[in-house]
Amino acid sequence: MKVFIIPGYHLPDDISRDEGYNKYFTFASSKILKLSGNEKALVILSGGNIDMDEPFDRVLSIEMKRCFISFVAKYNLNCVIETEEKSLSSLENLLYSKEIIDKYKADYEIFIFSDLQRSKRTKVTADRLFNKYELLTIDLSQNEERQNQEIVDKKEELAIKFSLWALENKNNLNEFIKIYKDKFTYLRSVSSDKRKEAEIEWWKKMIAKSQN
Repeated sequence: MKVFIIPGYHLPDDISRDEGYNKYFTFASSKILKLSGNEKALVILSGGNIDMDEPFDRVLSIEMKRCFISFVAKYNLNCVIETEEKSLSSLENLLYSKEIIDKYKADYEIFIFSDLQRSKRTKVTADRLFNKYELLTIDLSQNEERQNQEIVDKKEELAIKFSLWALENKNNLNEFIKIYKDKFTYLRSVSSDKRKEAEIEWWKKMIAKSQN
């Protein structure tokens, strides 16, 4: 069985109208069709509750599925769709997706989609979780990220170190998960027009803390 992990990367007001997700799902669908053909595949849409708008109840993977179903029909994909609904980080995307894969108890080939910006982080963590996989990347970076490339690069470097630390033992992983939950609790307390800046400042503090 071929398994395709599609992590979410942000939660817009309407995924079906989001240019980035339409680009992402078009890329993913064409790759799934090319790699799996008529063979039934498992597609895992990964992402938990990262909703930034009250009542904070939208789950990313569920919203992704509502949109992705139209691509399944358009590309005539032969697939089973599973939603991974707990993750708040790239590391958790892969950890919890692996739990879903393991339930199938079958031989499988794994393909992981990734935004180019996060591809190094994805590769480093996937190397530690899967014996064999193929990484499929696409550039989905946004203007705010391009304008703060130095911070983004440092954020990715720190996120890699943080993820590797989390994988050392269960206590570290639990602390990692807690920190990401705290991050979203904090960002939800910030007004929407200042949230992007607040996230950059959050990462700046994390970077400074890591250098002490």
